Amino acid sequence: MVYNETSSLRADMNAKPGAPGSAADLQNARVAIAEVAHTVTEAGHPERVAPSELTARAAHALGAGNPDAVNAHNASLSAARTALAGSNTTNGATQYRVNRRDTQKSINGQKVTQHFGPFTDTAHRGWTRVIIVAP
Repeated sequence: MVYNETSSLRADMNAKPGAPGSAADLQNARVAIAEVAHTVTEAGHPERVAPSELTARAAHALGAGNPDAVNAHNASLSAARTALAGSNTTNGATQYRVNRRDTQKSINGQKVTQHFGPFTDTAHRGWTRVIIVAP
């Protein structure tokens, strides 16, 4: 699920470590997404979580050894393991969105509590994405 949501995102190579858009920021976003999915699933609402099955295109990229796909998959698995081990960087948040730009737009009327990015979106030439989290 984390891979499906973030596989096309890339960190800004010019961002300082830990700064918005950096590789560390992207990994923190992946952990936040995994935490939200875990919280929602544990609350008995697995239907509210995006599917975890890989698309045919993603499976092909991984099977072909595409380095970007493999790195994104490994980072996503690491994020999922961190969330399942009990991390709580989102304070039990139950919502996230991957948006084009807006880091403050509410989610279902809930104020954004965390935001990550912007990250380059390789699936859409010239686009960037941010990830926002809300209770």
